[in-house]
Amino acid sequence: MTTPSPLPPLPPLKAPSVSVPGAVLALLVPGLGHWWIGRARRGLVLFVAGTLGVNLVFIAVLFDPADGMSSKIYAGIPLALGAWLASVIDGLRLAWLVRRPRIRARRQEELTQGTAALADDDWKSARTAFARATADDDCDPAALLGLARAELLGGHAERAAGHARRALGATGGGDYRAALKAELAAARAALRGR
Repeated sequence: MTTPSPLPPLPPLKAPSVSVPGAVLALLVPGLGHWWIGRARRGLVLFVAGTLGVNLVFIAVLFDPADGMSSKIYAGIPLALGAWLASVIDGLRLAWLVRRPRIRARRQEELTQGTAALADDDWKSARTAFARATADDDCDPAALLGLARAELLGGHAERAAGHARRALGATGGGDYRAALKAELAAARAALRGR
């Protein structure tokens, strides 16, 4: 089994910068709020769903004006409004959670406990601590990196690869991109070695 490199230091969670133009754009365009706080994949899905809904309505109005309320309108309006509503609610929820000092302190405590458990080669306790750190934000790259490391040390290479891929896909990895790629490579090497 491949021995993983040591975890990089886990910095405290940074609160996203909030500005009036960014908040207004996040309310007007589904998914932009998620992009703003670093959740690009979720933001892209909401943006595509909202855009598809709006386009269905425009197509129905422009190309089927005599048809009145066509099925495109019936499908487009709920899709666009649903994507917008989901984007606003989830974007505000994530931004609110990230800015709460109590939640940031709890996350940092879980990351510290997980890192200490990894240093003691206690992968089960580390996995539990890192999993608790993802309770509020399931795409936290630092917690997912720790989960991947704990799963790899526990012999669960498939889970390790899944956590690393999820962090890379959801956030691009942020400050942990190189470590996540290395963790993914180690998990794949462990899978090939079976």
